[in-house]
Amino acid sequence: MTDFRFVQNGALWLAHVLDEDISDRYAQLEPFYEGVLLARFLNVIDRKRYTHEFIAEVEASTGETPLKLIIEAIDHYLLHEFNTIVSAEWKPHPEEIPVVLSSAAKLVTMVMYMTMKHHKVSAKLADIFADKSDAEVLMQHVQELEGFVIRLDAKQKAAVLTLPASTFVVNSEDKENEKATFSDQFALKAERAQLEDKIKALEAEVTQQNDEVSDLKSRLHHFETQNSQASMLTPLTTAHADAIANRLEAANRCKEKLEENLVAKSKELTTLTSDYSELESKYNEANDKLKTLQESLKAAKEESQKLVEDLEATRSQVKDFNADRERFKSLVEALEERTEYLEKLEREKAELEGKVGELNSRIDEYHDVYAENEQLREELQHYPLSEPSSSEASFGNIMPLCDDMMSDVASDNGQYVSIAQYEARVMQLSHEVQVLNVKLEETKLAHQKVLNQIRAATADQINELNETILKLKDELAKCYEQMRQFKCQTVGLRTKLHNLTSFLGQLVMFMTFMLFCFLMYLKLTNTPLFSSRESMVAHLKAFDDATRYFGRR
Repeated sequence: MTDFRFVQNGALWLAHVLDEDISDRYAQLEPFYEGVLLARFLNVIDRKRYTHEFIAEVEASTGETPLKLIIEAIDHYLLHEFNTIVSAEWKPHPEEIPVVLSSAAKLVTMVMYMTMKHHKVSAKLADIFADKSDAEVLMQHVQELEGFVIRLDAKQKAAVLTLPASTFVVNSEDKENEKATFSDQFALKAERAQLEDKIKALEAEVTQQNDEVSDLKSRLHHFETQNSQASMLTPLTTAHADAIANRLEAANRCKEKLEENLVAKSKELTTLTSDYSELESKYNEANDKLKTLQESLKAAKEESQKLVEDLEATRSQVKDFNADRERFKSLVEALEERTEYLEKLEREKAELEGKVGELNSRIDEYHDVYAENEQLREELQHYPLSEPSSSEASFGNIMPLCDDMMSDVASDNGQYVSIAQYEARVMQLSHEVQVLNVKLEETKLAHQKVLNQIRAATADQINELNETILKLKDELAKCYEQMRQFKCQTVGLRTKLHNLTSFLGQLVMFMTFMLFCFLMYLKLTNTPLFSSRESMVAHLKAFDDATRYFGRR
């Protein structure tokens, strides 16, 4: 048993799914081996995992892993199918080719539970088609199937379907159940095929017996008519009549048995119909839930948009607050400049006060010198104005000495200054001191007034800014609370959407399994899936339209 036989079997089964005529080229294959292989393969797909026993058996018989052989089977079938499409055997309308390609690829992908991106079909498609866009469109359609991702295990050289963790809980009891389930399935399928063959044979026999009974009834009626018309005719023998009665009784028993079988089949069909109706109701319920979730998501998006608008308004208010803060900074800088100017005036005041003190000290000195001068003048008035005698010669230098003292004290440039000039200068300095004191008081009052105005304006602006900051903080806290609530709602919606997606995935798996059962029924009963190639194209186009419709939904 070579690898090519395995590939041919896989291609035969895939060809039977899409095109009944291709299977005629592989009619010489061994039916028992084909049935065992298909049953084992369907059992593996139904279990959603590759068992170690099946991997070991296939590797022992073929020397290859199941994944590689399945890929070769897909390649073998797809190459033959696409070569048939582009060859001279069939020239479809250009608009029908993408429909056939996409529908075939989707159906093959659903049947194999894997995507085609993990093997080399895309490169072979690029070699077949002159325009690579068709291959790209095909790969795009294939990648639309979600829910299953293949990861390769390099240690075991096996393919494992990545599913939730609960799916991969395997123990020895599951393995034994799997073996028992496989043997039971194979036995049931064989028994079912035998029963269907017996049913067909019984139906043919019943039809034949009904024909015979009708013939006998017509002959009996004819004999009775002849007997009533002519009593001279020889009556039927008792043995002949008993034989006819026995055959009629046997035919009636077969008919009753067939009717019982038909009733059982009708009940089974009713059960399948009810299961299908239940699945359809669950599917409609899932669609309703999906619509509700979409509406909730839309409302959440609108609320998020409103929150974004509120956040933009808050940002504009923050910008206004920043502008007010810049204006407050400019006012503070102006206040600092006024403060520096006030300090400068204080320094000038201190300098003027120093100068006034110095002038007051000099005025006191002038008053002391003036008093001494007046005292000397009074003392000189007691002396005569005549020529000095010899006794007075010793006092002849008193006046020049006083004049020298007056010149040293009262004059800055060495010249003699009178007392009136001293008094005038003292009065002038006193007046200047008074003027400076008045200016200093006015400057203090003006500075204090400006300082009070600046403080009042600054206090008002600071109060307004504090109120604005408090309002912005409250609004920002509200925004954060709304964003937190929206995040909680989003997490809830994501959880519901994830649960709904899981449910839809399980529903798709169950419907795919039902599709397998239907295809197996067609194969076992040798019922053609399509009456002609035009019918196949029409069904595939309808399947593609339905897939596109549900994809948009």
